[in-house]
Amino acid sequence: MAMYYEQGRGLVEQHYSAQARVWSKPQVLYMTQTDPCASITLKNFGGTVAVIANFAHFCTDGEPPSESIAAVGVNNLEKWYTHLLKGFDGWQNVKASSDTKKLTFTFPYSQGLTSTAGVTQLRWSQAEGFSDLEDIPR
Repeated sequence: MAMYYEQGRGLVEQHYSAQARVWSKPQVLYMTQTDPCASITLKNFGGTVAVIANFAHFCTDGEPPSESIAAVGVNNLEKWYTHLLKGFDGWQNVKASSDTKKLTFTFPYSQGLTSTAGVTQLRWSQAEGFSDLEDIPR
């Protein structure tokens, strides 16, 4: 599979079908005019593919992300679920349950002047899609 940022379009996915022996047409998973941040992270959990991608104007100059995407591809990458979070520093990690039908995206945060340390979680399941955000203080 290939996942890349295309200037003026956004986050694009293509995958190879071994059966048909061809690449799929490029599919825009998230359209944005902003710049990509440090990287696009892909993790394969037994055929369920998780994606973390962050975007912002001037991100390559060190600005934090202003758009953070969590995406999940299933059914031989024919179906994609995407979740956009604006004004967020970006997902750091994603883990799967033992049966890979549930994923958890996480972002740990430090203690601030008015808040305690903790972790922000976004859960995804094949049955229900993405959940609401959950903040878990430490």
